[in-house]
Amino acid sequence: MSAIADNIEFRLVMNWVVEKWLRVGNLNQYCRAVKYLD
Repeated sequence: MSAIADNIEFRLVMNWVVEKWLRVGNLNQYCRAVKYLD
């Protein structure tokens, strides 16, 4: 159960971070983060 909850929290945090990045227009940083995570 905790693993699933952690995953949901992680997704919520990532969504918030991506939203903030998109609002400031830091697409380069976002792309680099995606490549790094992959």
